[in-house]
Amino acid sequence: MANTTGNRSSAFCVGRYLVWARFESPSVLTSKPASTSDWSRALRIFVEMCSREARNSRTSFKVDQSPDEVFEAINNVRGWWSEDMEGMTDELGEFKYHYQDIHRCTLQITELVPGSKVVWHITNNYFNFVEDKSEWKDTDIVFEIEEKDGQTEVRFTHVGLVPSYECYDVCTDSWGIYINGSLHDLITKEHAYSHRYSQAAQFCRRLASPFARNHDHHFLVIKCNRLDGRGPCIRLNWRISIRNYYSLAQERANPMQLLREAAGRVSGMGDAAENRLAAHNRIKGGLDLSAIFYMSYVILWVLVILLTLACVHLLRRKPAILRQDAPSQSDSGGLESIGLPSGTPFPHDGRLTLDGTAPQFNNALVILSMTLCGSCEALYPQLHRLHHQHPHMPIYILLFADQEEQIKQTVEKYKLELPVIACTPQDTDYYQTHFFPFGYAVNQDGLVVSKSNLDKENDLQLLASAIMDHEVRLKRACMAQISTAILPVLQVYVTIELVHRTELVIRDGSSQLGPAFTILLYQLLLFLLQLVLDVFVDFLVSKIKLVVLLHFGQEVTQKSSRLSLLHFENHEFFDLLQRVSTGLEYRGLQFFQSFLQIAKNLTTLIGFVIVLLGFHWLLAFGILLLIFPSLYIDIKESGFKVSQFVNQTPTRRRSIYFSSLLTEREWAKEVRIFGLADYFINQWRKYCQQNGQEQIDLERTMSIYKVAVNGLLLVMVTLISGLLLKLAAAGAMTIASFVALIQTVFSIQSNLKFMATYIAGIYEQALYANDLFRFLALEEEEPDDAPKLPFPVSLEQGISVKNLGFAYPAHERSILRDISFDVGIGEKIAIVGENGAGKSTLVKCLLGLYQPTAGTITYNGIPLDQMDTDEFRKHITAIFQDFAQYQLTLRENIGLGHVEWMQEESRLQVAAAKSGVDEFFNELSEGYDTELGHKFLGGHELSYGQWQKIAISRAFFRDSAIIVLDEPTSALDPMAEAQLFEHIAQLTKGKTTFFISHRLGICRAADRILVLKDGQLVEQGSHDQLMNSDGEYADMFRTQAEWYQ
Repeated sequence: MANTTGNRSSAFCVGRYLVWARFESPSVLTSKPASTSDWSRALRIFVEMCSREARNSRTSFKVDQSPDEVFEAINNVRGWWSEDMEGMTDELGEFKYHYQDIHRCTLQITELVPGSKVVWHITNNYFNFVEDKSEWKDTDIVFEIEEKDGQTEVRFTHVGLVPSYECYDVCTDSWGIYINGSLHDLITKEHAYSHRYSQAAQFCRRLASPFARNHDHHFLVIKCNRLDGRGPCIRLNWRISIRNYYSLAQERANPMQLLREAAGRVSGMGDAAENRLAAHNRIKGGLDLSAIFYMSYVILWVLVILLTLACVHLLRRKPAILRQDAPSQSDSGGLESIGLPSGTPFPHDGRLTLDGTAPQFNNALVILSMTLCGSCEALYPQLHRLHHQHPHMPIYILLFADQEEQIKQTVEKYKLELPVIACTPQDTDYYQTHFFPFGYAVNQDGLVVSKSNLDKENDLQLLASAIMDHEVRLKRACMAQISTAILPVLQVYVTIELVHRTELVIRDGSSQLGPAFTILLYQLLLFLLQLVLDVFVDFLVSKIKLVVLLHFGQEVTQKSSRLSLLHFENHEFFDLLQRVSTGLEYRGLQFFQSFLQIAKNLTTLIGFVIVLLGFHWLLAFGILLLIFPSLYIDIKESGFKVSQFVNQTPTRRRSIYFSSLLTEREWAKEVRIFGLADYFINQWRKYCQQNGQEQIDLERTMSIYKVAVNGLLLVMVTLISGLLLKLAAAGAMTIASFVALIQTVFSIQSNLKFMATYIAGIYEQALYANDLFRFLALEEEEPDDAPKLPFPVSLEQGISVKNLGFAYPAHERSILRDISFDVGIGEKIAIVGENGAGKSTLVKCLLGLYQPTAGTITYNGIPLDQMDTDEFRKHITAIFQDFAQYQLTLRENIGLGHVEWMQEESRLQVAAAKSGVDEFFNELSEGYDTELGHKFLGGHELSYGQWQKIAISRAFFRDSAIIVLDEPTSALDPMAEAQLFEHIAQLTKGKTTFFISHRLGICRAADRILVLKDGQLVEQGSHDQLMNSDGEYADMFRTQAEWYQ
């Protein structure tokens, strides 16, 4: 029928037409009538049920009326679909002839079965609904034939296309034909659905039993509708089968003879189908579909409960990276943390030989594996630096060798101070296959090294390593995303069934409420499962976000600490650093999330395409075309945004700078004294408006493209919706299917739009990642693979500077030119000169902060550029005029000079006394644990001079062999400066000292004075020597002395 939602009908083959009876309820026909009157009464009840429909119209006529009068009566029917009837009668030029034939056949049936009722079903194609795909769209005309007062009266009822009866909770599209008391199945069976056809066949037998008991000559066709969505295909099979009967009908006039011959032609095929069905049921064991339904329902609920409990459990766990349960670094505790027995000592020479049992290193935070092929020389300094950066982290060195003697030689050669575990050949298999955490990887030789030592040709490994460190969470997130991708496809089928069940509830009332409520629970269950999985994915992604943030933050900060100081003199570097730092917390994560979302949407899209292919291939093809316009526009927009982001970096930095002038404490006094607020606000607004206008222009341009693309998408969606309407009009789908597929089409459009956005997002993040990779590829102070020599134990040969020259990159003018001098051990050197003479640049070269562009610097004969930078800086200390004011505790401000001694109170007191910090120590409420500065709550504010005393105490606390003082007393009053000179004299006794000062009085205490002018060394000697030579130094000293006379 027009609805394919479950009509049950009987039919008589009369002439070349099929005369239908629609059964509204099987209960009407389940009785066992013993006579013709019972059957007639059953059919009468059926007709009365049809008459109770809201949409119906009645008229009547006499049998002795002319065909024209009967035709006119039919044509005047008004009711649901009556317009189609009128149009239909106009189109059918041979309607009168067909009516006469039907009327004649009806009279013959009346003679065979007096008092019976017959239903006519009129269709567009000359009553031949077999060849017409839109047969279900037409009208049912119910003719009631009754003898009254010696005349046969024919009444008819026009019944609209109202869904009638659903046979049972679950059924499928199948057709059964009942001939002469025996059921024959005309459908080509599919093994996957045979048990469903069995249920349909049983229902057909029960429905047709009243007719079979009393009448041998009839032709009953019953349709069981809807489960697997193969209605059009199954209907086609039935049409092919039934078409032969129509060809018989065209050759003969006796309808009952036609029935007998049709029954004979299909009986063999029907019996064979039934036998196959019985065999299939024996194999399947009679599995009840309803049992599967409720079993899967229970399983889904159990799954939701388990996922909810798992989410609660994971939410209660603290991320491992935030736990404060790092193993102790004590000997016994450290051994226990790596799985060795408690109390196992390391030998005095640093070796530990295992007895063939490989220990478990599950709890060790960092493990570095080395070979004997020169890797120790390259890697150990980095390991040593890592040890000092993370003093509470247990670190163990793994050495692989064939003989213990080789390991002993390695330990002695490289002076390995950390615990060494010697791995014999029987142990190496374990270590080479073990996963070493905390950002370390295994290279092709099976050597576990720091990632900074690996080839960085593929920079995407940074992202992969950060995420794959938590591979379990990644797999969980992927599995959950794929699960959420399948749920929308399931919801399509559930929606179809829910709409169908709702139609039945509206029509039949509470009798259909139970199945509908069950489907509704299924729908709610899917929504709940979707919600749980989404929460689960968000939770896992938040954990991965923390890992990615820490990983990339560590990469950027560590890279910044290893970069040459020259980079910080370049404005382009700050532009790059600002772009890298902007959004660092979500760049890598968004890259990962985009891949997850694409996988999810692609899985959903494949499921939707499979659904649409079941109806028409053009639907799936049209849907796939929707992604390309959006994808093209989104990729274009991503490219434009990244290009704009890069170009706006300088103006963005300026706007940030002017904002800081208005919000930072350092500038607050001058801003108010000089009334600079309006000027700075205008400057800030100018740069913000410039960037904002450029962004608006880009958005305006892209909006025009998006409107055009969305208009094109709307046209394509309209065409697809039109195709759905056409399929619905052709009877290829039900109303429920149409509603669900329309919803599916719009869901697919939304998914495709999101997928295009995510693909463009990956492209955009890849463009942003170029800045990150450029930053990570910047040249460092000391390449990881560079040879490193230890700092000399003593400076007997002193410090030698030969032909030193320096120029900033991309600058032709040299800051230092051809400077040469030697410094003996313990000598005190003063460096003086006018502003811009190159004093600070020379000191930075001596400290290794700048790499000279010409000449050499050697310490005890060892070139500075070949020396281990970290080891070198352990033996030097410096106080700069722009010293740091750490917004930390006093203990930290002093203890940062030597972190390992920070908790030693006696050392802190000595350094504080030498620098004068003890003078205001009593003002601090918490002593050494008092927070300093104004950045944080409860901080104690200090004067600039007090901050400088703390910086000097930090230098005293370090106790290094080489000391550099750059204007150490610039912020001190004269009395404090005099006291500090005395402390400096004590501090620098026996140590090599360089100091820069514009107060030339301090130069009297120097052993030698270096005078710079225009980047050249013009004079050197003691104070007396230079004063006697009456050169540059003497002029500066006499000029400054005049101010004190």
